[in-house]
Amino acid sequence: MKGHWTSHVLAEILRDLYFAERSGSLTLSHEGETRVLHFDRGMLQFAHSSRREGNLAARLQALHLIEAALLEEMLGQLPACTDLPQALITQGVLDKSGLDRPIRDLVRATVEEIFAWPEGLYQFKEGWLLKDVFDSNVLFTFETILKGIGKMADFAPVREVLASIDKAIGINPSIFLPVEKLGLTADEGFVLSRVDGRTSIRDIAALLPPAMEESTYRFLYGVLVLGMVQFEPAVPGARLFSLKELVSVHQEVSQKARHERTLVRETYLQMRTQPPPQILGVQEHASLDQVRRAYEAARQKFAPDRFLPEVQNELREELQIIESRLVEAFLAMQARQVHDLKEEVERRSAVDSHSGHLSDYTLRRELTKTEVKTTLDEKQARGQHYYGLARRAFREGDYQNCLIYCQEALRHDDQAAYHALLADTQVRNPDKRWQRQAEENYQKAIELDPWNPDHLISLARLYRGQGLKSRARKLLEKALEITPNHPEGLAELAEVDRGVAPEVGTPG
Repeated sequence: MKGHWTSHVLAEILRDLYFAERSGSLTLSHEGETRVLHFDRGMLQFAHSSRREGNLAARLQALHLIEAALLEEMLGQLPACTDLPQALITQGVLDKSGLDRPIRDLVRATVEEIFAWPEGLYQFKEGWLLKDVFDSNVLFTFETILKGIGKMADFAPVREVLASIDKAIGINPSIFLPVEKLGLTADEGFVLSRVDGRTSIRDIAALLPPAMEESTYRFLYGVLVLGMVQFEPAVPGARLFSLKELVSVHQEVSQKARHERTLVRETYLQMRTQPPPQILGVQEHASLDQVRRAYEAARQKFAPDRFLPEVQNELREELQIIESRLVEAFLAMQARQVHDLKEEVERRSAVDSHSGHLSDYTLRRELTKTEVKTTLDEKQARGQHYYGLARRAFREGDYQNCLIYCQEALRHDDQAAYHALLADTQVRNPDKRWQRQAEENYQKAIELDPWNPDHLISLARLYRGQGLKSRARKLLEKALEITPNHPEGLAELAEVDRGVAPEVGTPG
């Protein structure tokens, strides 16, 4: 087991040795420096360094636990520094309790030093090192790795990936670990208490002051790596957390977002100066069917919901302008069709102004039909365009613009859905004048689309709010005749029977 490692995967290497219950030594090197971690059935047991001051002997001297002369004499007789703990116990210089603190401090310091390295080479060799010298355990191993992650180099990419994941995190019930016995700080304890299976890492970090965000991300990364915490919903039999896999997904999403931003921005800049045929990608004298198909394809391609949410929010204005330019190009191309047809009629008429050829009559009749259809298409397209803007404004709570867009849509095309959305907006204002206008628009929607139960239910809800129970009941009964099991209709009728009035401004 050997290879190249980076600070981003070091914790996973240590974690995997623990869960595989490996015993042996893990040698890590970086720019001429070497550190060795020893494991006993997966638990950290001992450490030593290529630097003399990074070994157990230096720790013992710093703590004044052994005379310098005696220590030098013993080291001179030992084949390796790893034999020192056993020699100290065998010769009665120190017992296990005297070695406990210096070995713990040595292992923790070595792990933190390694995590501070950005990369290096590693090699693991199986083998048993110490016998009855230091009692390592799971808590010590987990605490040491968590502390090491606190010193981890180049953590920014890891944080970026974790912040991009919208999944909630929860405590992993299959990993038995007495969390209450971990040596956590008060802040770490608070963070762990927020891991409830409903909250994401980004949202947990947002609960803490900005100065604590970095440590929060590091701690949550650590408990994810160690399997104490998992992304929800958990997948049975899934492998432990792998940053490499998450980075791959994150890079794919980031690449898609970059592609979408480039597409929208370039299209937006191009459409500002392009003529209608280029906007729609058709020939200048394309047929009306070709123009319509090109328009529908472009409209679907740049529909906001086709883009990632972050791109939608960031480039909302550009997407709206693209949508408007597509509508304008479509209508302009329609008008061009009528213009070309008129020119053809006038040309033929000039050739023979006295003869009434059947072909001329047919062409004139085609012109009349095209003019009428073009006018209708133009009105419908403009109405749909403004209705789409109105629905978007309503979803975003921008009721003032929703009102304006609904009125613009109705100015071009008188549709039941437009009246209903306008009424849904007006009903939010408790002023009597607005309530009366909402009532009129609901009635107009019912008149235009009498078989749609939703319009009847919306007006019934308005009447219920005004205490007009009899009117509300009649409308609801009519709605339920159209759709007997309509859930909203049944719920509204039950509320009428209970005599409960809706809140002021509740939309239909």
